[in-house]
Amino acid sequence: MEFRDAVKNTPDLQDALQRGLQALNNTARAKVRASRPRDLRGSVDLDGHLKKKYPKASRWDYAIGVAQGGGVDDRVVYVELHPAHTGEVRTVLNKYSWLRSWLRSKAPDLDALPASYHWIATSGVHISKGSPQVRQLAISGIRVSSRLELT
Repeated sequence: MEFRDAVKNTPDLQDALQRGLQALNNTARAKVRASRPRDLRGSVDLDGHLKKKYPKASRWDYAIGVAQGGGVDDRVVYVELHPAHTGEVRTVLNKYSWLRSWLRSKAPDLDALPASYHWIATSGVHISKGSPQVRQLAISGIRVSSRLELT
């Protein structure tokens, strides 16, 4: 399935799809690069678009569709821009938990696409190596970095 179709089939995301990385704010766009921009299937500002319907939720920031080629389904790269300190791990894990629950219940077509989850540090990564929090992130599959290269 294509990312565009999965977004269009999600009632909560009507009119949310943007071309390329246009849904990302300037700070996020400066930290996310696509080595092959032609493979971008679009982006969605999840936080901005879902804020009104889920005002008290710990919403994830963005979803980016990327072509995989070879007739394989597109993949989704979920991006959270947030300060990367050990004390913020619980906050990001809560956002991840909310996202996973929302995908299962409200966006099954998006949930069916291959996905990766990325925490992009707003000002460097300051999470203690070997800490329980690092293990929690590893178990969840969330990757933490200062920048993201979409390949």
